[in-house]
Amino acid sequence: MTFCSYTVFPNRTEFVNFFSLRHDRDNELLSNAIQVFYVELSKLKELLKKPVNTMADLEKWVLFFRYANDSQCRER
Repeated sequence: MTFCSYTVFPNRTEFVNFFSLRHDRDNELLSNAIQVFYVELSKLKELLKKPVNTMADLEKWVLFFRYANDSQCRER
């Protein structure tokens, strides 16, 4: 899993994108045991509008990773 503070896939709206290993010509799956995940922390602005009690665990974690160093985002 790769956490990116920048946008890797500008044409995709999802903040989590994952890919499998496939053959270039016929798209045959090499293995379903290997997947590459990209978490784009730059795409979380809409997620901030969602009530915390409705967020999935992954959504809470990515917000933590993105804003952990931002003292303005901490509850007092």
